Amino acid sequence: MADLLKKSIVLIENRSTIPLNKEHHVSSKEIMMLSMSSNTFWLGLPLTIVVIQHLWGWLFPTPEEEQVSLMDLLNKDTWSGVTLENSIAVSLYLVAFLGICTMVTWLFSIGMARFRYKGWHLVRTGDVISIHHGWMERKSIQIQMKRIQSLRIKELMFGSLYGYASLCMDCVGYSGERSVKLLIPSIRTSELTEVLGRLLPEFQFQTPTRALHRNAKFSIATSVILLLVIGILIGCYFTMWFLTIVPIIYFVYKHISHIYVHTKWEIAANLFILRKASFNQTTVYLLRESIESISTRQSWWQRLFRIYRLEMDSDSPANVREYQMSGVTKEDCDEILRWYKNKNHKS
Repeated sequence: MADLLKKSIVLIENRSTIPLNKEHHVSSKEIMMLSMSSNTFWLGLPLTIVVIQHLWGWLFPTPEEEQVSLMDLLNKDTWSGVTLENSIAVSLYLVAFLGICTMVTWLFSIGMARFRYKGWHLVRTGDVISIHHGWMERKSIQIQMKRIQSLRIKELMFGSLYGYASLCMDCVGYSGERSVKLLIPSIRTSELTEVLGRLLPEFQFQTPTRALHRNAKFSIATSVILLLVIGILIGCYFTMWFLTIVPIIYFVYKHISHIYVHTKWEIAANLFILRKASFNQTTVYLLRESIESISTRQSWWQRLFRIYRLEMDSDSPANVREYQMSGVTKEDCDEILRWYKNKNHKS
C-alpha cells in the first residue's frame, strides 16, 4: 500500500510539472481574413476609386461637358429624358466599376496585412506577455500583466461572417498612437475560450446576458426617424423623388433594433463585461481594479424614457465610447456601483 501511494504521488507531481503551452501563432489564413475588414481596405477604397477615375480619364480623355448645378438635378425636366434602359446600363457599369475597385483594394489590403502581421507569435512567461512579429523588420514587445487594464474582442463586419475576431488590450501608460495594443490580430471565435484560458486566465471569458431596457431602443429610434421624416418632407417640396428614400427609415429602424438586441452587459467576480453591437461588434472585459471612476448621466430626452447613461473611466483608454453604455435603469446603475464598491450584489 505504501509503494502504491508513493507511485501515485510521483505520478501526480510529474503531471503537475508539465508546463502548459502558453503561446499562440497567427496563421496566414487568419491574416487574410483580417484584411477583409481592416482600415486599409475601407479607407483605401475611396482612394482607389479616385485613382482609377483619373487613370481612366488620362487614358481615354473625353470632351468637357456642361456642368449641372444642384438645382438642375432637382428639376423635373432633367429626369424626363431618363429611360429604364439607360438606368439599367448605368447601374451595370457602376456595379462593374465598384467591383474592380473593391478587388484591387482588397489585394492591396492583403499585402499590407501580411507585411505588418507576418510571423505574429504570442508567448507568456510568468507575468510578462511577449509579442513577436514583422517581415522586413522584426519587432518584439513585452508587456507586464499588471499593466493590462482590459481586453477588447472586436468582431469586424466581414470577418465576423466567417467566424473571425481580433483581440486588443488597453494598457496603463499607453496614449496617442500607442493607445491601441493588438494582442492577436485575427483568431477564430471558436478558439477564444481555449486561447484566453491558456494565456490570460485572469480574464474569465464568458458571454454577457443582461440586456438594455426596452426604452433604450425607442429613445434612439424616435429622434433619428423624426429627423429623417422632416428631411424627406422638406425634400418633397422641391421634388417627389425624395419619396424613394422612404425605405431608408425602415433600414435605420432595423439597424437600431439590431444594436438594441445584441448589446449586452454583465458583472462577474472582478470583471465588467460590455458587448456593444453595430456594424462591428466589440466586447470589453474591464478589470474592476482598473476602473478609476463610474459616472451616470441623464439628459432631458433620456429622462422622458427613464433611462441612464453609464460611463467607466480608466487610465488611457483607446476608445472612450467602448466604455459607455446608454439605456440602463436606476436599479442597474445601483447594482453596478455596489459591485464597484465590492459590496454584495447579484451576479
